[in-house]
Amino acid sequence: MAVTTTSSPNSNAVASLYQAAYMLGVRKNSVYSQAPISFVPPQGVLGLGNRGSAVVIPMFLDLDIGSSLSQTADVTPVQLFTFQATITPELYGLAVQLSQKLSLTSFTDAEGAAVEEIARSAARTREKLAREAVVNGVTVLFGGDATSRATVSTAATSDVITFDKFNEAVAFLDGHAPKIPGAGNGYAAIISGMTEAQLMSTGAILLAAEYNTNQALLTGEIGTHLTGTRLLRSDMAKQFRGAAASAAGTMASGTLAVACDAGATSITPNAMASGAYGDYWVIGDSSGFESTGSNYVNTCEVVRFISGTTGASGAHVIVGAGVNGGTMYAHSSAAKIHSVGDVQGTVLVGADSLGMVYSNEDGLGPEGKIILPEVTGILHQFNNVGWSGFWGFGISAESRVARIEHAANYRSLGH
Repeated sequence: MAVTTTSSPNSNAVASLYQAAYMLGVRKNSVYSQAPISFVPPQGVLGLGNRGSAVVIPMFLDLDIGSSLSQTADVTPVQLFTFQATITPELYGLAVQLSQKLSLTSFTDAEGAAVEEIARSAARTREKLAREAVVNGVTVLFGGDATSRATVSTAATSDVITFDKFNEAVAFLDGHAPKIPGAGNGYAAIISGMTEAQLMSTGAILLAAEYNTNQALLTGEIGTHLTGTRLLRSDMAKQFRGAAASAAGTMASGTLAVACDAGATSITPNAMASGAYGDYWVIGDSSGFESTGSNYVNTCEVVRFISGTTGASGAHVIVGAGVNGGTMYAHSSAAKIHSVGDVQGTVLVGADSLGMVYSNEDGLGPEGKIILPEVTGILHQFNNVGWSGFWGFGISAESRVARIEHAANYRSLGH
């Protein structure tokens, strides 16, 4: 009888399992960066013989309509014009270091857990790069009667996303953006959970389970909007934290009085008008919130005030999106705090809207690569796990991306 011994699952088999877990973790989290929304242009795979700090994507302009031909004279040629989109990739990565004692005493598989977290980090990094490229698109529509991000009101329902606003965005893309194969109008909208809840409450979604078709679903696809736009729900969908025109509570704008660590379950604002239990508060760094002209404030997050003092100072107990139910980030005493609302950044795209560049050298590839657990240190007392990737994203043409900035009747915690 064959017996599987301790020497049978060799290190290569374990490495393969870690590699598979990493690749699966990266791929299943791709929404902005998934095909056919994202594509690799000619010369977009860098390697030996095709290196460079930037990749230029040539795009050929449409020719005029042809005319009738003469029987006696030759046709007059016309020029073929091109324009260029440039994508600049960069090297990214992250690593964790586990102590030998942790590995010797942990009841759980610390190395396996590290691989899962490393894969999640790589996926979120690649998605953030793709999202940044899309959100920097110049075509912006606004919910309701808002004319800018700063005028989107969350005090009422007038600036939420509507059927007409979907139609306006689709009309902008129609005829210019290549269409995604399959059902619907050929376009997809990347939405947050707050926007999903908004659309569900109005009955504007045909759920994917109701399609009655064998068509392949895109990653994150929850259904189709009544305009025919396929809806992709993602935790990475852009929400501009604290960017709305109106407050969603009664706390006045101010700063923290005391710095807090990541995972804090209470915060202490400076002396100012405090809010009421159930209010959502935005905490940003010293630069403020994600208002117009500041799309990315790295440590900006939303928490909810649940108990404690309701006065102008003192400890305010909160719930946040940190792993322990506290804050996600550490905040200094200069961090800004307010109860102003968020603006949703719903992006509509077609096929080939986003160009992706990556390197195949050093084993990197489109998903990047995992640095498998490696023992280091003079006494081999550390175990390192990490990932690295060489990526770049850019909009292939501004006519292929439209963004709707709008309000929602719901709030979420976190960044």
